[in-house]
Amino acid sequence: MRNTLYLLVAVAALAGLYAVFRWQAPPTETVSAASVKEAAPLLPPGSAPPAPPAADTAVELRISRGMLVSGPPVIKLVQGDPVNLRVVSDTADELHLHGYDLHLQLNADVPASLHFIASRSGRFTYELHHAHQELGALEVYPRQ
Repeated sequence: MRNTLYLLVAVAALAGLYAVFRWQAPPTETVSAASVKEAAPLLPPGSAPPAPPAADTAVELRISRGMLVSGPPVIKLVQGDPVNLRVVSDTADELHLHGYDLHLQLNADVPASLHFIASRSGRFTYELHHAHQELGALEVYPRQ
């Protein structure tokens, strides 16, 4: 009887943890893909053609006095999306994207770009590295 009770409590706890930590699909957005002007490859009968390459997700961030003043505080992507971060800061520092360990040198009032593929799923913060000031987060959802 006691073992059955322990088993029921463990199953309920696991179900609760699953409900709390499962990934939810990101909001859908329309992104136009670049047109492909190559000849389509010959495919075996019954097979699906490959998906066209995804267009870069362009994100513009403006930083003033160590704070994010323009741009999304949470950047939502799907795993495999190409990303182009364009950043302008009023002071020199370095943008650091945790989890990807990417760095972007920022010079005062000079636009800088960081291009990468969102290859890892999860939530990753980005900060002004030298000022130790967190600016926002990158959320990368698994491709379904």
